[in-house]
Amino acid sequence: MSFWSGEKIKEYGDLHGDRFISDFDVNQIDCNAYTLRMGREYFVTTASTDPARGRNQRHLLDPYVSFVIPAGQFAFLLTRETLDVPKEVMAFISMKATYKFQGLINVSGFHVDPGYRCPLVFAVYNAGPAPVHLREGLPLFLVWFADLDRASKKTRPANTDKALDNNLLKGMSGEIYSLQELLREIANLRRDMRIQWTIFVAAAGIFALVVGSILSFAIPRGLTAAYEFLAIGKTQGAVSPVGAAPAPPPTQPPATQPQAPAGLPVEPNP
Repeated sequence: MSFWSGEKIKEYGDLHGDRFISDFDVNQIDCNAYTLRMGREYFVTTASTDPARGRNQRHLLDPYVSFVIPAGQFAFLLTRETLDVPKEVMAFISMKATYKFQGLINVSGFHVDPGYRCPLVFAVYNAGPAPVHLREGLPLFLVWFADLDRASKKTRPANTDKALDNNLLKGMSGEIYSLQELLREIANLRRDMRIQWTIFVAAAGIFALVVGSILSFAIPRGLTAAYEFLAIGKTQGAVSPVGAAPAPPPTQPPATQPQAPAGLPVEPNP
């Protein structure tokens, strides 16, 4: 396999003209690649915060009218030119470095099969921090050609009227969250958590203050009442320590015998 030089691209284009690349122009040969332009049709996904969310659709551009791919969004881009790859050739595709440096990434693949005859569809993603501005007719894509050792028997059928159909777009109709949106959502979540934590701490402080006030009022009154109850019980003999033995009944002092005068006999009491 050997890649074509710019001179061979020119020779082949001069020989086959539009059957090779529609509207072939030698001024679009860049070293050993051919430059393809942005076509009239495109599709861009919308962010979850975009007012147009849920109305994803393909758009048609007038000549040289511009459009925007927002940061973090996908797009399908259709080339203006129709490419007719010879059966003994394989093509490789990419985007110009100017737009790669802005964050635009080709995610659709990097080759074109032998026998392919159709406008090219590029699936791209804007990984940069800012929107990328494009327009119809913008020199945006590059294609290289390489010879195979023989003509391929299996080729792609020609479809020169290809457009962005619904089968291609239906998988991109949902919400697309960009990195910037995710960072904003995380920041909002942190803010909400801080607010909820502040409310919780304030409520806990108020609850502790109320409980402390109730206890500071109730405990001294309860202790005072208990002390008064114990004091009254002791003075009335109604309260005895728990587990103490009952006090014995009071004893009568023993009767005393009358004393006889000295010298007289003492007679016992009957």
